Amino acid sequence: MPILRSMDQSMHMIANIMIRIHGTTADVESYYYGFHRLSQAGQARDSVGSGRYVDTFERRDDEWRILRRLVVVDWFRDYPDSADWSVGPFGNPVAPGSRFPDDASYKLLDLG
Repeated sequence: MPILRSMDQSMHMIANIMIRIHGTTADVESYYYGFHRLSQAGQARDSVGSGRYVDTFERRDDEWRILRRLVVVDWFRDYPDSADWSVGPFGNPVAPGSRFPDDASYKLLDLG
């Protein structure tokens, strides 16, 4: 969590989940993709990575929890710079998302 808190922006996606259940345990492989904007010495830069979580889950009472996790990094790319938000994608300036409580989703979903 300290690494995530140090990022200006971060987005993670989980996809292609394969699960094998063995009673009260399960073997799970999940692909992840992560996009991060960081600031170092006043300079914004981007980092993108993907890979797999190779997990063993355990059922405790009626909840499944991660017992062990191996993070396999299959691909990453660090960029020395970041997007210019004043120009925006395809020349359309946009405001970036923000953290709690200022992001639009918190206001829409009344999560404040």
